[in-house]
Amino acid sequence: MIEIVVENKQVTEILPMVQSMRERGWVQGRDFDFTYHPAEYRYTWDQTAEQRTVFTFYREEIATVFALTYL
Repeated sequence: MIEIVVENKQVTEILPMVQSMRERGWVQGRDFDFTYHPAEYRYTWDQTAEQRTVFTFYREEIATVFALTYL
């Protein structure tokens, strides 16, 4: 299992990537999964968590193609 974190992209940028991955024939739940984490703003200036998406790949070759294509 390989995790790749994509930081600072809006969900509107992530979903077309996921759609493109599905068009390649990759199956969510078998070949990859993803979790979108929106930005979290807290009351203190030093505790802001940036938005990120964690992609989990179950085969190394798919993770490599993803990294070369989308990053």
